[in-house]
Amino acid sequence: MFSNRPSRRLRGTGAISATPDLTTSTAQYPSRLNFYLVPPRDVVSVEEFETCALDRLRVLKALEAAQIRNKTEDDLKKVLDAAEEEHLPLHANRTGEIARLDQERHRDNMSHFVLRLAYARSEDLRAWFVRQEVLLFRIRLHRESGEDRNKFLKTLNIAIEEVSREEKAELRDALARFTTDVDKELFFKVHWTRMLDLVGKRKCYVKGGYAYLVGKDHLALVVNEYRTHLVEQMQLTARFLPRMDEDERLEPVLKNMSQQYLGKDESNHVAGRISAGDVDKLSLHFPPCMRHMHTHLKQQGHLKYHGREQYGLFLKWLGLPVEEALTFWRRMFRHTSDDKFGKEYAYKIRHNYGLEGKRANYKAFSCVHIITRNPPSVGDHHGCPFKHFSPDNLASAMVFQGAPESEIPGIVELARQGHYQLACTRCFEATHPTVPRDLVEPIEHPNQYTRQSLRIAEEQMQVQQIQASGGASSSTAGPVSSGGGEPISDAMVVDSSGI
Repeated sequence: MFSNRPSRRLRGTGAISATPDLTTSTAQYPSRLNFYLVPPRDVVSVEEFETCALDRLRVLKALEAAQIRNKTEDDLKKVLDAAEEEHLPLHANRTGEIARLDQERHRDNMSHFVLRLAYARSEDLRAWFVRQEVLLFRIRLHRESGEDRNKFLKTLNIAIEEVSREEKAELRDALARFTTDVDKELFFKVHWTRMLDLVGKRKCYVKGGYAYLVGKDHLALVVNEYRTHLVEQMQLTARFLPRMDEDERLEPVLKNMSQQYLGKDESNHVAGRISAGDVDKLSLHFPPCMRHMHTHLKQQGHLKYHGREQYGLFLKWLGLPVEEALTFWRRMFRHTSDDKFGKEYAYKIRHNYGLEGKRANYKAFSCVHIITRNPPSVGDHHGCPFKHFSPDNLASAMVFQGAPESEIPGIVELARQGHYQLACTRCFEATHPTVPRDLVEPIEHPNQYTRQSLRIAEEQMQVQQIQASGGASSSTAGPVSSGGGEPISDAMVVDSSGI
């Protein structure tokens, strides 16, 4: 059972000790590759329960960020090696003692199942988790040595048939398109529906309902089998979640984990001070979610509760102090009387700044939080445009944001596939074309988007000033500060479409 007291242990069903039995460790975890078929039945502390899952989440986030940057397969392996070494070590069989290997694999197994619980609570969370876990498994599978990989594959009992010599000879001309030496190459065949990705890319031969795979491509089948298995298990986990939610101590831990933002702490960048009058100029550097709310607020003079919360905290961490926030919202709510504003809206503004209620220092919402929390309904304008807008509305928002017409279909397609943060990153790259894409930070937070855009604009203004003065640098100090504390002059705040 679960307990809030540190001295208690978090106990599952079963009798396996938290300390691995070294006499059976190789039998329990013979490979660092894992299909995660057997959930842990261990006694673990609450702290370990959460910490190991967050470490795994950091590994998944590192891979996601690398994939957003379109890193090569070799680069992804390097990113994984570095992330694992820092957060979730997982060494090969010949690189350490049995005790250490068993502990590492035990922790890897447990972290997967904890995150499975945390990310099963919604369709979007399940899709994100499956996507990242499949990527992690694929890189690990290709990274493994041939001997260890083959031993692992033999334990899976995946139905796949090796093509006989006679059948290879019969299909020689067709198979020759996929290898330089049909006789020496191994071929396998499976039902074509199990290899839809290779069939769609014309990377295998299809005949009689079977897909014929070159030997190296049979690993793609293993990845597909893992994806199918994980999707089914996530759906099964989702059906059992209501039972988990009955425990008031466990449910907040899992819910908080699914909304974790593990990027840079944007609160560290609140060094300057902006005024209510600066917000409109700075909005040209806002991400689409915040710019959409700002535009609606200007036009209609009102935002509903969730919009005020999302946008208000964003402005807070951008550097808008509470007295300026009250001035800003009062100006924007131009159709509201002073009495109504004071009674219905001023309290919540002060509450966001920790001056009312429990006086908590609320932080701005990360992209993950915005994507996974309350979706907008009729009349709402909060949320993530890449998730909540229709394709046509998203395309219009990209035009308004300043994205080139040639880039918009690709951004909309990424959003349609559920890659919301990747679509936002591409939007940033499209509206800042002078910046090499390798230097663009993957977008994980609206304040990060704005801070990055402001920094780029300031750097470009400095270059222009140096060029205009014949090579001598000049001061760029101004009355407005970006989220990172860099001074911003009025000349710096330009439309991001022209950056």
